[in-house]
Amino acid sequence: MIRILVIDNSENYRYMLKAVLGNAGFGVIDTNNAFTGLEVTRKYFINMVLIDPYMPQTDGMQTIAEFKKEFPGLRIIAMAKDSSGEGCKELLNIARDCGAWDVFKKGENVGVLLQKINALLS
Repeated sequence: MIRILVIDNSENYRYMLKAVLGNAGFGVIDTNNAFTGLEVTRKYFINMVLIDPYMPQTDGMQTIAEFKKEFPGLRIIAMAKDSSGEGCKELLNIARDCGAWDVFKKGENVGVLLQKINALLS
């Protein structure tokens, strides 16, 4: 089974993604911080990480770079709220530069996220 790790400080967003991804046939582990996310990835085989680069007490960009360094083949999608238009676009471009394979704006339909996940895993 393909296992996806969701790292986001929003419990509601993690819950929603866990339901959507679970219904799509993925195994899902979720956590509210990047430190635990790295520990989980070291302990279990993870195929993909979905991470919000902006969380309290966490430098998400540094975390993406750490994932890339420690797990070079790990697929990473950075997720951010589409609240400031160009600011969000710039943030997601920086996430790509840090090692994210793709980006997802949290305001988009989750079907778009599923398409991105399937494309990266194929």
